[in-house]
Amino acid sequence: MTNDMDRQLDGEELDDPLGAGAGIWRMGSCFWFFALDWWHSRCWGSLFASLPGMVVGGIPLVLLVLGRQTPVQERVDQYQAVAQAALARGDGAAAEVYFRRLAALRDGSLRTRYGSALAAFLQGDEARARAMMHSLAPERAGGYADAHLWLAKDLLRQQPQLTPQTATVLEHHLRQALQSNRNNEEAASLLGAVLWFRGDAHGALPLLERTARQSPEWHLPLAVLYQARGDPAAAQHAAKQAAAHYRKAAEIDPAAWQARVSWAQSEAVMKNFAEAERILQAGLAQNNSQPLRQALAGVYLAWCAVTSEQTPEGLATRLELLNRALMHAPQHPQVLTLLADLSGRDDAGAGVARTALHEALASGTAPATVHLVLGTRALRQGDWERAQTHLELACERAPDMPIVLNNLAWALAQRDPPELERACELAQAAKKLSDHPEISDTLGMILARQGKYRAAVTELETALRAFPNRPNVHRQLAELYDQLDDAELAEAHRRRARAAGADAK
Repeated sequence: MTNDMDRQLDGEELDDPLGAGAGIWRMGSCFWFFALDWWHSRCWGSLFASLPGMVVGGIPLVLLVLGRQTPVQERVDQYQAVAQAALARGDGAAAEVYFRRLAALRDGSLRTRYGSALAAFLQGDEARARAMMHSLAPERAGGYADAHLWLAKDLLRQQPQLTPQTATVLEHHLRQALQSNRNNEEAASLLGAVLWFRGDAHGALPLLERTARQSPEWHLPLAVLYQARGDPAAAQHAAKQAAAHYRKAAEIDPAAWQARVSWAQSEAVMKNFAEAERILQAGLAQNNSQPLRQALAGVYLAWCAVTSEQTPEGLATRLELLNRALMHAPQHPQVLTLLADLSGRDDAGAGVARTALHEALASGTAPATVHLVLGTRALRQGDWERAQTHLELACERAPDMPIVLNNLAWALAQRDPPELERACELAQAAKKLSDHPEISDTLGMILARQGKYRAAVTELETALRAFPNRPNVHRQLAELYDQLDDAELAEAHRRRARAAGADAK
């Protein structure tokens, strides 16, 4: 029996079903019985007496455990510092290495995720960078302030010309950036500009006042806002500061046309129009650029707006200013509108305006818009031949001006006999250049006279969305629906034509 036990202890009994598991069970049983004996035989008084010593002795163990965690946080801080330094010098590849190490250390902080997005952008992976930024700063909720500001600036980089839709997105991002950090001057200045674009002078004003203290170029928008809200003293003060700033900039770099334009605009706000004209004329002597000429036309328009037309001298001055504006910006719509208004009236001023226009034609200095004004006036009077003469000349000088093409098309369609094919071609060419509803009206009328009823309906209904109370459009649609055997719609348009005609009376 002893030999059997020895073979079992030496592990030679291979047919034992418990094997090594039996040994583990026996060791556990021994430990269990030892614990029970210790529990019943323990002197509890001595245990309580030794508790202070146990606490003191356990402190080094706790410190040891905590000490083993400290290096991890130290590494996180070190990697963050190195990664931020790499971003600062524009080294996206190096920054990404350290942000990956931070991810391995399970540092999923917003700062780390934002840094990873910046690293991706620096390496040219713009799509991934934007996706990461949008996860941090969604367009319809709040998020990480720095990511909101980055997305706002990125949107401006992609679309420098603001639209109502982009302005809404920008306002959200910038407000979120300021909500987390009200001292962010960059976000404040951008938000002020966006609100100014959206016509929210009340919201833009305090932001631009704050921004102008740090960035003097914002004194010019401030001056315009003060002027719009009827505060001439504040407008004068802000414009004076803006003029001083831009004058220095133009003197440092005479070729900087942007500074020269802003300088002239600042003088115009102060009604120093002659000085504004001199500033821009000096710029044109060095660089005959379109922005300078447009700015000069704007100065003449502002000058014209404050010049009374109640006297012949005042009216003559206005016409001279408009003529100067036309010389520098022949396609300027506001100049054209003012000239058309002056020449189309029945008072004595209209005669003076027409005389000035004819004098410009006789001197050979008149642009295409003068022929357009005279041709349009002839259209209103029903003088189709004279209208065609002036509009043909305007078309020769400005073949890509939609209003010229449209008005010439109308003149050709109305004359006797009409030239409907050419009129249709001109109206279609105008429509390719502009989606103005007047062009749809003209084209629809021409198509109707050509017997192209369905196409005419499409164009006239497009025009009707902009001119819902225009009787002649309703009458023409009524005739077209008669041709298309839709008596109900034809009668509906006749009722609207009668109502619109009664309202007009």
